[in-house]
Amino acid sequence: MNVDWGRRRVVGTVLVGALASLVFLVVLVPEVYSQLLANIDRVRTLHDLELPVHERSLDEAAWDAGWQSLCSAGEGAASVSMPASERALEFNALVSIDRGDYATARSLLQRLADEGLAGEVPNALAYKAALDLDWVSAVRAYEPQSTPRHNRWWGTVFYLAAQQQMFDGALDDAEALYRRADEAYGVRGPYLGLGLVECLVQQGRPLEAWDAYRRALVVMPPEEALAHLSRFDGLRLEALRAWYERQPENEQVSDWLAFYEEESQREPAGPVALDREPTPQVPLELDLGENRTLLGFDYRVEDLETGPFMVVDFYVWEGQGELAEFWRMRQTVLNQAPNGAFAWDAAPDGVRPVGWHGLVYSHDLAALYADEMVPGQSWLCLDAGRIGTSFGLQSNTVPLVGGQADYIQGAKVFPVGDAALSLGRTWFGVEDPYNYSYVGGGRLPDQVQFMAGAWEPVADADSAAVWLMAHQTSKGCFREVYLFAVSVD
Repeated sequence: MNVDWGRRRVVGTVLVGALASLVFLVVLVPEVYSQLLANIDRVRTLHDLELPVHERSLDEAAWDAGWQSLCSAGEGAASVSMPASERALEFNALVSIDRGDYATARSLLQRLADEGLAGEVPNALAYKAALDLDWVSAVRAYEPQSTPRHNRWWGTVFYLAAQQQMFDGALDDAEALYRRADEAYGVRGPYLGLGLVECLVQQGRPLEAWDAYRRALVVMPPEEALAHLSRFDGLRLEALRAWYERQPENEQVSDWLAFYEEESQREPAGPVALDREPTPQVPLELDLGENRTLLGFDYRVEDLETGPFMVVDFYVWEGQGELAEFWRMRQTVLNQAPNGAFAWDAAPDGVRPVGWHGLVYSHDLAALYADEMVPGQSWLCLDAGRIGTSFGLQSNTVPLVGGQADYIQGAKVFPVGDAALSLGRTWFGVEDPYNYSYVGGGRLPDQVQFMAGAWEPVADADSAAVWLMAHQTSKGCFREVYLFAVSVD
């Protein structure tokens, strides 16, 4: 009798366990399976996204595609169906962000809000505000997570909020956001792309649209970026007017606005024959072939401070002896050293200015600060002595011009004392253990000086980045950094 009862108890326990396992499988397996399918679909979708040359990762492509899904005519939120379960709303919304389908993500988050569930889901309201392009509300609603998701995505939103505060003159608020942004997106920097530009234009926010435009253009192939020149010029002028309305007391904005309003009235300048040998702002001799020699060039600081395009006056010597002629030839080029005057944001000490997020040697950002080496001009300064070892920054990686084009690279530098500073470049796309080189000069202590030189990329190199370095315990500052392809016709 006791044996029979024991057997029944064992069988009952097994049946209860089997039933519990069955319930577990019935409840959990479909959800796990659906999540697995969603992840597989996400990877497949991202691999199907067109990945332009200037974009280096799928999440960058998803960022740009996401804003296009919200703001491009004829595109809607049809790629992900609305889930029946409220529990799946957040999961599907985040997957939609990963997929580059922000239209669907916003619809799902709106449903959470409509059903009063947004407060129960971490950062649902923050994501919704970001997808509504309300950067400041988004960062105020954002709650740090123990296992954060979308770190670079949120770093970009922090940066956009910081830019908003800068344009409004709230520099203390902007400083805190720049620091949060720099910490979140690390060495990769904020996402870039033209999709966000279109969204901001549609919302009537030209100041932010221009700001996003200049960051996106600098990492595009030069021939593609230059196709945007006319639109960029118009948007910059509209943006500067909007900025002046917000901050009429800002002398720098007033000067930029006056410069480009006058510039918009000028006729394009063609080649000009000179009656004497010129004295270029930046002397640089380069054989152009066909009995022509580049003697140097002039550039405009305002261009470096406000955008990626430079209007350059090249000075060319043609012919020999008594038949020699001197010409001034004006061209607009794409400066592929982003944020060359370090004026596109108001990054505080210890924070990398936008476009310069890579680190060379040490990762200790205590070496980094801004200073006015010339009154009214912000210089980016590196003090390796603060950290006891060499320190350097690397710019965004940019695509090189097709073919074997010569490049000109340069900057203004201010070595403090007997400093050892370097302006260099590194390139990618080829197997080369020494894929870097440097511009000569910059050794005169305690004075502003030009560093400039020509560079011919190695065969098959497809992209490059700029280096700024302070060696050992050196201290010095950089400004007006440029890198552009030469084509003097």
